[in-house]
Amino acid sequence: VMSNVPTAKGLRAVVYTQSISNGTVFALDAQTGDELWNRKFQVGMTAISQRDGGYQYQGGMLCPPGAAGSPVADRASSVLYVVSPYGKLYGLDLGSGEIRYPGTQFVVPFSKVSSLILVNGVIYTTLAQGCGDARSGFYAIDVHDRNNPKLYQGLTAVGGSAGPWGHGAAFGTNGRIYGGTADGNFDPQNGTYSNALVAMSADTLKFVDYYL
Repeated sequence: VMSNVPTAKGLRAVVYTQSISNGTVFALDAQTGDELWNRKFQVGMTAISQRDGGYQYQGGMLCPPGAAGSPVADRASSVLYVVSPYGKLYGLDLGSGEIRYPGTQFVVPFSKVSSLILVNGVIYTTLAQGCGDARSGFYAIDVHDRNNPKLYQGLTAVGGSAGPWGHGAAFGTNGRIYGGTADGNFDPQNGTYSNALVAMSADTLKFVDYYL
């Protein structure tokens, strides 16, 4: 929710959300519920994928074709950052929905993206459950330079298990980013951190510690 956003209908408090079914972004007037704008993304065919010896239905409840988390707004630049179903990061104008930051590949298409976090010009998210055959872990993109974005990843498993769950990651005041993992074996010697709280360095997403 953002207050005092300049829109075609004047200054408004605006609620931003994204569809789990197809990734469409909606901007709603917080007072009236009226739709101010929407931004659609093309969604391709669903498919069945194999991961860790079992089958997942790509496009179902566990691996939705749209967004599983929330976008994040940058008040300073008046941009709403979202991830499309194809894994591209877009920056949309808060007031109109026009594309301000062109689509840049951030994560694997149809991966399960948790709510975005924006800290000091870097956007963080987490992936889980092997959706889109993505590897579980923490992902970040530095958007200071839109023509040369820097990508980082810190994996929490060899495959799709042990992904950070729920709303994704939490940013600490100590230069670390945290996430709670589930689904799988706990085998730190082989890089799998299921059922634990995992800490990564915020600047490089290098593994720091885990807590049981």
